[in-house]
Order: sequence, then structure tokens, then C-alpha cells
Amino acid sequence: MNKDTFLTLRWNNIIMLVQGVPTFAFILYALSTSLWTTKTGMITLSVIGALF
Repeated sequence: MNKDTFLTLRWNNIIMLVQGVPTFAFILYALSTSLWTTKTGMITLSVIGALF
């Protein structure tokens, strides 16, 4: 597989979905729960976000 066949619009969309959907779900989870309002919750969300 060479660079021209790998870097296509289709692959770009697949990579965007693989990275974007879990990130968006994580943000929705963090904002929809009260976990982010406490100090421990913020630390937990930061660690999970860094590992994710």
C-alpha cells in the first residue's frame, strides 16, 4: 500500500469517525453527569481522557 492509496478521502472519513465518535461520547458523558463538578471527578475524567 503506497501513500496515494492510503491517504484518500474515504480513509480520512474513517479515521475521523474512529477518533471523533468516542471523543464526542466521552464529552457527552462528562457533561451529562455530575461527575465533572467535583475535584475527584475532574481528576478522574482527566485521567480517563488522557488514557483515551
